[in-house]
Amino acid sequence: MEQPNLEVLSIKRSHDSSDGQLLQFLRERERKMSGRGLTKIVLSTLRMCWGPFVMKRQGADSDTLNWSLD
Repeated sequence: MEQPNLEVLSIKRSHDSSDGQLLQFLRERERKMSGRGLTKIVLSTLRMCWGPFVMKRQGADSDTLNWSLD
């Protein structure tokens, strides 16, 4: 049963693919990263890479972001 107001993401890749190898590496590393969990690792990475674009779309200016996205 899906809960309301939740974004759901599922990633499935072949073990032999480069993406599959990356996911396997992250799953192995999560055990060594203070139990942060794979979801937290992936979301942290997404925030670093894509967060500024979301902030700009929500109205933040380049001064707020401290760098230009243009």
